[in-house]
Amino acid sequence: MINSEDYNQILQVDAHFVHLMDRKAWDRLGEAWAEDGGYDGRASGRGLNVGLAAVREYLSTSRQPLVHIHTNYDFDGLEEGGTIARGRCRYLVVWPDHSVSTGYTEDVWKKTPQGWRIYRRVSTPITQATSA
Repeated sequence: MINSEDYNQILQVDAHFVHLMDRKAWDRLGEAWAEDGGYDGRASGRGLNVGLAAVREYLSTSRQPLVHIHTNYDFDGLEEGGTIARGRCRYLVVWPDHSVSTGYTEDVWKKTPQGWRIYRRVSTPITQATSA
């Protein structure tokens, strides 16, 4: 089980990440993403992007929603002496045409000298509904 202090710190960093995404503040992704982190974009044909620069390039050039919402966090616990956390969350995004998609992320978080950072993320869509 993950302790409440680590849980809350990870939630704060993920909330910050979502706001960075919505503002398209690509130059600030290091505030939420590990320097050696990676984003798995293979589901969209964009490969496994490893390293902050590759993640920044992937996210800044891929189609992005207007709004990201993350919720229902669940963590498996801490590993490697308390420096790695594995977990998942649900997401809901609103696209420019006002359609909505849902899905979940499978995440690995890494505790760095700067605090918790996203180390690996795989995003899996579940549904997409069009606006009425």
